Amino acid sequence: MTSLGLHKLTLKGSGLFMIKIIFISITISIFGGLIVNAAVASQVPRLQDSGIDFSKISTITQKHQLAILHESKPMEIVIDDEKERVDVRFVSAIATIDAPIEQVRSTILDFSRYKEYMPQLKKSNVRKNDKSGVVVDFKLKFLLPIIKVNLDYTLRYQEEENGDIVWDYVEGDIEGNMGRWELVPLSKNTTMVIYTVWNDMRSMGFWVRMVLNAQPDLEVAMPISTTALVVDALKKELEKTLKESAPKSMFTKSSRPPQISELGVSATTFKSLAKIGTLMLIHPKQQIPKKEGSDPVDLLFISAGRVVQVPIEKAKAMTLKFDRYHEFFDQVDEVDVKEIGGNIVADWELELGFGVISIGVDYVLEYNWRNKNTLDFSRLSGDIEYIHGSWEWFSLDNETTLFFYTNASVVGDEAGMILKLANLIPNKDLVLGSSAAAVLAENQAPWIEENAK
Repeated sequence: MTSLGLHKLTLKGSGLFMIKIIFISITISIFGGLIVNAAVASQVPRLQDSGIDFSKISTITQKHQLAILHESKPMEIVIDDEKERVDVRFVSAIATIDAPIEQVRSTILDFSRYKEYMPQLKKSNVRKNDKSGVVVDFKLKFLLPIIKVNLDYTLRYQEEENGDIVWDYVEGDIEGNMGRWELVPLSKNTTMVIYTVWNDMRSMGFWVRMVLNAQPDLEVAMPISTTALVVDALKKELEKTLKESAPKSMFTKSSRPPQISELGVSATTFKSLAKIGTLMLIHPKQQIPKKEGSDPVDLLFISAGRVVQVPIEKAKAMTLKFDRYHEFFDQVDEVDVKEIGGNIVADWELELGFGVISIGVDYVLEYNWRNKNTLDFSRLSGDIEYIHGSWEWFSLDNETTLFFYTNASVVGDEAGMILKLANLIPNKDLVLGSSAAAVLAENQAPWIEENAK
């Protein structure tokens, strides 16, 4: 469950069926993706050709994972020997791995070992290895409540002259996907990995298309979490010997959400990245103290950033108009905003849909200024047990502002049965947190630009 401060539940559809769709989307992306044919690989964006100075972002990709949701573009692809023109939106996930570049490359190319560290993968067998590429058979098998899912498919992997690893679809249950791996040596024993992919979720069949028609936000939110899981699995595999010798507690401890301005990356660098699309930052898990001296709660904070062509003060003023959020979020029913003791207090009322069932969710958030350009928020009461987050604004010039929205939440034990369905989603903190942050940034940016005039 995510929360509106703004957070948003993306399980709109039909409860357990939606969880199945989310899980299928995640597991398909984890195991490389399916390219329509090898020629299509040249159409996948290559971030090393975008002019980005990777040394300037390596300070955050060591501990954080950076993702970029590219702007949508039309593309002509071939599916089953027929050309189709579709709108393609790539997602890139970027992380720094403490391993030499050749070790990273050999791990990616060692397909027969994927089943040892990629979750839910039951088979990864090399069928053929010749000048046309490496052909690999995969089998996914997993169980969810009342659902059993099996997926079989075959991919062809190739290395390009520039060192990138691309793949193409041979046969199997799913089609409509393309991507590449890029490897950037930062030092002798450190490598930055970039995983860029597009999944055509609508190629998975009638029922998936029906759910996506009912909940279009999934097409924005799900690719972010899936690419993050791919890179995270690779990083953990390559760094597992380091982690085994590291201290047991790897959590950041703080009573406040992480602050983008403290990460050591300039707003100018973020602006360059934002030219590609929506920025996403997955922070290290953080322990937030509970009230009354009890044990802290572990939260996964996720940030989304966009650039708006609006002066910073106008951007801040529009963000604070919580009572108008229903104009760009259908699930917001009503927001009652008050000022108490110099802080803003907002009572959020949401109407969440689960197929033919709808459920009201109510919670109260308190907002307080950490500094003139950072607004923190946290839960005071309501149906969701823990909600923490912040807004940050950066002035890029007199008419342009970069904003980041950061959020984390936990449904808790006292939530109703339908809300607890969110706990059944694999990697729910990552999936729901990235959904809330991405959808907010994507929806709010144009709304701010339109209404701040």
